[in-house]
Amino acid sequence: MLYFALFCLPTFAIIIYFYWNTTNTIERHIIDTIQTEIDTLSEQYKVGGIPLLIRVLSIKVTYPHLNIYLLLDPNGKVLAGHYDAKPDLIDRGNGWYDFQHRQETDEGELFQQARGRLVELNEGFTLLVGHNVEDFIELEKQVTRAINYDLLIILVLALSGGLIMTHNFRTRIETITQTSNEIMTGNFSRRVPLKGNDDEIDQLAGNLNTMLDRIEYLMMTMREVTNNIAHDLRQPINRMRNRLEITLLQDVTNEDYKEVLHRTIEEADNLSATFDAFLSVAYLDSGKATVEMEILNLSQLVEDAAEFIEPIAEEKSFAFLTEIDDSMIMYKASRRLLSQAIINLADNALKYAHHGKAAKDAQDKQAELKIALKQTENAIIITVADKGRGIPEDQLERVMERFVRLDTSRSAQGSGLGLSLVAATARIHEGRLRLLTNKPQGLIAEIVLPLRA
Repeated sequence: MLYFALFCLPTFAIIIYFYWNTTNTIERHIIDTIQTEIDTLSEQYKVGGIPLLIRVLSIKVTYPHLNIYLLLDPNGKVLAGHYDAKPDLIDRGNGWYDFQHRQETDEGELFQQARGRLVELNEGFTLLVGHNVEDFIELEKQVTRAINYDLLIILVLALSGGLIMTHNFRTRIETITQTSNEIMTGNFSRRVPLKGNDDEIDQLAGNLNTMLDRIEYLMMTMREVTNNIAHDLRQPINRMRNRLEITLLQDVTNEDYKEVLHRTIEEADNLSATFDAFLSVAYLDSGKATVEMEILNLSQLVEDAAEFIEPIAEEKSFAFLTEIDDSMIMYKASRRLLSQAIINLADNALKYAHHGKAAKDAQDKQAELKIALKQTENAIIITVADKGRGIPEDQLERVMERFVRLDTSRSAQGSGLGLSLVAATARIHEGRLRLLTNKPQGLIAEIVLPLRA
């Protein structure tokens, strides 16, 4: 109904204006024609009086035209004109009258509508000047009929268009509603079908589908995180309990008790570190993290992180390489988070690179760790690369999720949060963590930061 009203109201306004303008133009034409003729005859009356006016009217009535004339003396007697007697006049006001114009034709008398004006002359003489308006009345009738038909067609089109639009809109909205209901009942794989015309509803449906994909991914991730947390907590807690229980059942010395307590504290510290890392990732990903940013020299920051890592790498017999841009690359960032991210990536490499082929190759018995910094046209890239066992290409994206570890038995040390924390750090700097395979073997981890003013 709203569409119907919005469609009809302006259309009706235009048609009414057209009708009013057309009839007003016709009316004005008739009035101007009669008034012009009255002015002409009035001038002739002033020049020659009644005799000249009679002669002029006698000549005018012999020519076929739409104007009508009648001159009456003070007694109402016809002196000249189209009629033998004064016709019946219908007063329209302001000296204007409607009357029936009788016309002789081959088929007999024909009566048509006429309109005229009475003009009072001197000494009681009266002049009637009229105009045959039958053609104009017929034209007005045709215009009125055409407008009526147009209005009917417009009403039908407006109502049909409104019904079609409403049906299409409601059908698509009901599809979205039905899909939402199915999702609420537990079918999280359901998606809103797209029509393919990229209109507003299609864009809305696309946004809903993207949101649903994200929700499904988060729910799946939450389930996986929950399972991983359960595994990661169960094993160290079981180890602590078993260690304490065995210690209580055995006859041990004070030194043994201290050893058990030290190992238990170490397990508790590892659990605490896991929770701290998890809370850090959650805090950075929450969007509410307030991180202190400062303008710093990235070259110096990466150099400092490399100096911190180098003695650890040498202790583990790694070939340690750096490739850091000597120029001062100034960037607004968090010194603490970026330093920790670089150290986390290097720590991962130190843990897993010895398991690679590089350490077992007779020609290259030493594992390798490389830290680099470079600036491209549109980004700054911090790289940590190793030649260890690497990560399968189909797992490169997955390992950046929380608590994801390639060790399905989860027996190796670690929480599976290192890469997640680095990825969260990159995101809070509006960048990203990119993992690549280091040919022929190994892993390249890149923190890609966008260039900013």
